[in-house]
Amino acid sequence: DFALECGSEAQIGDSVIFRKASRLMEQLPEAGCAETRQALKSFDPQAELCICGEVLRPGSGEEIYTVAARLPLVTFKEKQEEQRKRWEMVRERVESLKRWGNEEMKDSEVGTELAEKTYREALRLLVESLLQDGTLEMQLRLNLAEALARLGKWEESAEESGRALELDGEESLKVKALFRRGRAHLRLDRAEDRSHGYGHRPRGQGR
Repeated sequence: DFALECGSEAQIGDSVIFRKASRLMEQLPEAGCAETRQALKSFDPQAELCICGEVLRPGSGEEIYTVAARLPLVTFKEKQEEQRKRWEMVRERVESLKRWGNEEMKDSEVGTELAEKTYREALRLLVESLLQDGTLEMQLRLNLAEALARLGKWEESAEESGRALELDGEESLKVKALFRRGRAHLRLDRAEDRSHGYGHRPRGQGR
């Protein structure tokens, strides 16, 4: 058995559990489930996938019913290939935007503001595509955090650095994320000190 996590919009719960047909047959009740049992018995594992699941019937409270479907492996492979090509196109576009943003950062006048928008667009494309690439997403979030820092948007910079730390990526990127988040927090602390009159803090209450 193995499980696959679903997105927040999934209509079948938080995860999907995949099991062998023989295992599913053991779990079916003796009475009923004739169509599901027939689907599990008759499908050809060399040429088909048999998809079986329990679904909460809309408007029925707690009533659950079982659905089964057979999908030819050829169709499944075709869909996989289509998805792979879509992800390749997304990756190329995201990488292109990242390079574009990096070039914009070199412009000391208006480049940083443009880079912020470019990095945000790259992140939007990456996240919406559901392409799982922790390293690429970390790089984008760290670049965005740097752009935000240069614009004086320290709170947003800290947030993006924190999001980068939640991802699986290279250790060197995590170190960079820690540095940029710490730098942003330091700047935010100093701004708070100034707003409260740092020079007039009573003795003994220093940080």
